[in-house]
Amino acid sequence: MVFNQIQSNRYDVELIKPFKNAQTEIKQRSGSIIKLVLDGECGCGEAAPLSPYSKESLTEVSWAFEELKIALKHNSNYTFNDLLDLFELYAKDVPSLHFALDLSLYDILAKKEKVPLASYLNSKNIENVNFSSIYNGGINKSFKTIKVKLGLHSLDKEIDLLYNLFDQYDKDITFRIDANQAYNIDEFLYLSDKLKSLNIQYIEEPLSALNIDTLQIIKEKCKIPIAIDESVFKANYKEMVEDKLIEYVVIKPSLYGGVDNIFKLCDYFKKKNIKIILSSGLHTKIGNLANIQLASALRLSENHGLNNYVFLKLDHNKMPYRSDDSSIRIKGLHGLGVCEND
Repeated sequence: MVFNQIQSNRYDVELIKPFKNAQTEIKQRSGSIIKLVLDGECGCGEAAPLSPYSKESLTEVSWAFEELKIALKHNSNYTFNDLLDLFELYAKDVPSLHFALDLSLYDILAKKEKVPLASYLNSKNIENVNFSSIYNGGINKSFKTIKVKLGLHSLDKEIDLLYNLFDQYDKDITFRIDANQAYNIDEFLYLSDKLKSLNIQYIEEPLSALNIDTLQIIKEKCKIPIAIDESVFKANYKEMVEDKLIEYVVIKPSLYGGVDNIFKLCDYFKKKNIKIILSSGLHTKIGNLANIQLASALRLSENHGLNNYVFLKLDHNKMPYRSDDSSIRIKGLHGLGVCEND
């Protein structure tokens, strides 16, 4: 493949509402759209570190990108593996950039084949990716799975909120609870006891001090399944898996770097019968569709937190799904399914 061009375009966008949890508040998303051109075909990726979870800053993304840009020689021929090796060399310590670069390359290759990016990665990809929704102050009955973030108010107030939501939704609705490491053991056990009659799929990151010992304590007394998210960054997450202390894992793919890294991580969880949910990194349309395509390629049939209309003002006319869609059909998309030039 002949290398023609690579560029990075910075963006800064306001969220529709501040994204709050027990650990942080995000009002604005900043990142860079990477545009790679090979053989005259353009592919896109999104590099957007997510504080406080990402290890790198947007400045570090820019530095690594400029070093790669210098290394790539205009009008030179590169193989697929040449490019993957270069991306690994220059972006191995900058996961969000590695994610963007790999996806921009696969976007091009899938477009050349006139297939969805997911089908290029895995010819046995699933045709429909299902969405959950997140409670953000309103009731949306288009979705069968609703995520509720706790840790912002008193325990009793949040328990009242959940019961009110349960009363407003149909009884077949499933709730996911994200505690964002807000509680100690006693608080969590009080919460889980109050919620045991509700249709709760799992409680994510339940404890402020989440480790093997504390997980074992709550697993003995709580029948609601446990999910981890941030804890995947800890060295002992495999011990949690091996000891059968968790049932779900929530993954924001761009935090883990290149496509190969993401596939290896998900393959590990699949082999251990851990159910995988992909979650939004609050991306714009490029990163959002990248995550959706990965969910399809990885054959993840759960409802994923990837309908990003709740966070950002996306243009219905430029997206392959709409704000109230509870799923997206992958067949018929070429590459990512969106382009920065649209």
